[in-house]
Amino acid sequence: MLGYALVSCVTSAPTPVCTAGNCVDGQGTYTYANGDKYVGEWRDNLPNGQGTLTYADGSKYVGEWKGSKANGQGTMTYADGRKMAGIWENDEYLGK
Repeated sequence: MLGYALVSCVTSAPTPVCTAGNCVDGQGTYTYANGDKYVGEWRDNLPNGQGTLTYADGSKYVGEWKGSKANGQGTMTYADGRKMAGIWENDEYLGK
């Protein structure tokens, strides 16, 4: 097992205020105070389903979310161009 973890700010706001759409149960966009932005599916006020988290530094995670954490198939692309594509569990990269 590889010990990589996704640094997620998604849990920093327990009840997000959407900048577009529906961040309770639906499709929505939330821009965090630090400049990070999540666009995707929401359930019970948390990212859940398919979504994209773009970090202020230009890094981006695209993939599956469950309970505000990267869970399932996804790709993390870092600002320097490195990519980690495969299975994620609770924000940790498990590999391909």
